[in-house]
Amino acid sequence: MNSQMKENEKAELLFGLYEQEMYRVCFAILGDPYTAEDAVSESFLKLLKNRDRIVDPRADSCRRYVIKTAKNTAIDMYRKKAREREILEDLPENQVSVVPLTDDMSPIDTEDVLDRLSKKYRDVIVCMCINGLTVHETSAVLKISEACVRKRLERARHQLESIRKNV
Repeated sequence: MNSQMKENEKAELLFGLYEQEMYRVCFAILGDPYTAEDAVSESFLKLLKNRDRIVDPRADSCRRYVIKTAKNTAIDMYRKKAREREILEDLPENQVSVVPLTDDMSPIDTEDVLDRLSKKYRDVIVCMCINGLTVHETSAVLKISEACVRKRLERARHQLESIRKNV
């Protein structure tokens, strides 16, 4: 129990010390606040899996390790995003406008609303709501984690609600 408490304290200390700096590094690479947040989250998951490598969270060597992990995660996400764009450019254009997102929307409204979504959220909506893919399948197509798919779907729904209120 005591070692578990120390591990939790170590994780909290890592987060408190480096979260903002990790975010700045990820944002500088990715240029998008939401994707940068996702990169920071994925970085912390990687750090927690390798927590045995971290002896003193306040040490310079730990700081370098944490920032390097965040940087590499952000670069990986940037590369995945580039591959995602290539894959989605091959999808037929007319798939987007066929099925309404809700019962009270016409296909024309659906296309207009989807055009207003940011690309990464639109891609998740197209895969899951229009093409009927599961979270796992969407994750494979977009080459992002399942957690990232779920988060983007949640954020896309929020964007859709605000778009529909303003239409």
